Amino acid sequence: MYINRLDKEELTYELTVRGIGTGSCDEMRHRLALAIQMEKEGDSLKYPKYPYSFHQDADAVMKTLDNLAQLLMSFDNGRGSSEAMKIQTKLSHTLGRLDNMETAEEEENMKKKSELLALALSLMEKFIEKTENFEKNKMVPASLSLLESQVEVNTFQEGIHNASRSSAIVETVQPEPRSSSGAVNKTILPHKWDLKKFSGDNKGISVNAFFERVEELRLARNVSKGNLLESGIDLFSDKAYQFYKDCRTRVHTWEELVVEFRGEYLSANHNDVLFEELQRRTQHPTETIGIYLAIMSGYFSRLRCPISEQAKLSIIMKNLHPFYQDRLTDPLPKTVAELRMVCRRLEARRDIINSYAEPTSRRGNAIEKDLAFVDVTEEIQSMDIAGPSSRISKKEIVCYRCNKPGHKAIGCAMATKIICFKCKKEGYTVRTCPTCSKKGNETQHFILDHAQNDERPYLKVSVLGKPLLGLLDSGASATILGSAGWKLLKDLELNLDSSKAVRCTVANGQSVQSIGECEIPFRVRDRIKLITVLVVPELLHTLILGANFWKSMGIVPDLRHNEWHFSDQPICGSINEMDHLRGQTILSPLQETRLKALIDRNVALMGEKLGCTDLAEHEVRKRLDEATKKNERTYNLRRRHEEFLPNQMVWKRNFVLSDAAK
Repeated sequence: MYINRLDKEELTYELTVRGIGTGSCDEMRHRLALAIQMEKEGDSLKYPKYPYSFHQDADAVMKTLDNLAQLLMSFDNGRGSSEAMKIQTKLSHTLGRLDNMETAEEEENMKKKSELLALALSLMEKFIEKTENFEKNKMVPASLSLLESQVEVNTFQEGIHNASRSSAIVETVQPEPRSSSGAVNKTILPHKWDLKKFSGDNKGISVNAFFERVEELRLARNVSKGNLLESGIDLFSDKAYQFYKDCRTRVHTWEELVVEFRGEYLSANHNDVLFEELQRRTQHPTETIGIYLAIMSGYFSRLRCPISEQAKLSIIMKNLHPFYQDRLTDPLPKTVAELRMVCRRLEARRDIINSYAEPTSRRGNAIEKDLAFVDVTEEIQSMDIAGPSSRISKKEIVCYRCNKPGHKAIGCAMATKIICFKCKKEGYTVRTCPTCSKKGNETQHFILDHAQNDERPYLKVSVLGKPLLGLLDSGASATILGSAGWKLLKDLELNLDSSKAVRCTVANGQSVQSIGECEIPFRVRDRIKLITVLVVPELLHTLILGANFWKSMGIVPDLRHNEWHFSDQPICGSINEMDHLRGQTILSPLQETRLKALIDRNVALMGEKLGCTDLAEHEVRKRLDEATKKNERTYNLRRRHEEFLPNQMVWKRNFVLSDAAK
């Protein structure tokens, strides 16, 4: 019985007949729970003489039965409800007190006791009938009812009725788990279970699965249900913990808490949805019959309504893998246990078939060579019509690639089938494929470069003939020139606009200051673009190629294959192009002004008249003379005693040395 559902008078009676002192309601509930626990565990207890008279018991029982009759008039719920627990507890208490009543063999007392017992049993029958009707109408899915009628289970409701009668009075105080040797296992409290807390989130574990897991751990770790009730902080989190704290103020047992959580986190049509789900749960080819039946048993146990064995068997048989359904013959299994046994035999047979291996034709390793397998190939003999003798013709050769006779696959023309390895289209390569190639007949793939010990993608570019290695950074909104790159480009006399200096934030969160921006003509393969670049000497990178470089050049990197290519439609925006020379007539006023300034500056540097310099010719002649002297003068590298004077020019010629031993 549910001890917390007993009132003060009933608690006093239960303790008095056991010879235990009374107190407040909380104290009496705790003492009664311990006493019932000891009784369940089989510990010997000596009870005192029964302290109540027949008339005291009769009056108390009659009062309780009247109270039960009023409760049953308004009762309309299932066995797991709070009202049902209260009625069950009072019925259990009343039947126990009727059993303890001493009639003193007086006929009147015996008649009175029989009347009270009959009234109690009638109330119990009424309670069972109401709970069954409620569960039948509210909890059993319509599809399950239809299935039960199809399998023609005539005794289904009768079986539910009998099961309900035998288990109507449920006692919450159960014996604590013991080891087989009789010694109590060590208690491991819930905070050491390493259990993922229940949060009530739909993406997490369901409330049914969670409480099943908790019950398994409770038995394995030897924890009482009272400890579980007080360990909500170790079992629940987030909104579920808030709900637990609210429930804790009105529930007194672990079973009541479980009922509250299921009522909160299970929908009203939970049984219907769950039953539809288990009907769709078919057996996977990798699941054995034992695993599948265990999973289906878990589904059936989580239904909040009874289901017959015939209905279970019907669902399982329908959802079995075709391997089993094709081989199950009449008479079909009549129980789940029989189905498990038959299917395991089929699995054993399948394993034997899968392990079959053909006999080897190698007789050299056989001990009894005359008993070994010999592969005899029948030869087709054909008679030569032209001559008197007959000839043996071999079987005609057929190519397995094209299925045409007369040649083998090694010489088949289809062996070198042309195919585009990207889209698998036959008759095209990647360069000629209309889908994968650039402009319908050509595509460009270039290998991405990498700096030393750096897996990030780098791209080789050139600025006015000077090669640079730039980091392809899709997260950078602008192209940035670091300290090393700025040193290389200083001698190009590029105009730096210091008025456009800004602060930049790099990938590591560091804020750096640029000294200005300049326009630099970048060349990648055959493309040249004039791109605005920020100059940031504080950065160690030589060059960071940002989003404006990608868009202007039309660069499309493929990091998976370590390649890049030009897009079919590069987005150039408002960046100026320098693909070719332009006529003066199409220059804008700003471009004409810049061109005139460039011409004036270079004319001033050239002087008053045009001419040719002799410095370049002198330098070339000088180098040729030095090379001639280098080839004319030699010396022996093995002469260690020869000493050279300071600032003396020594010429040598590379030649093959003689024997090193000399």
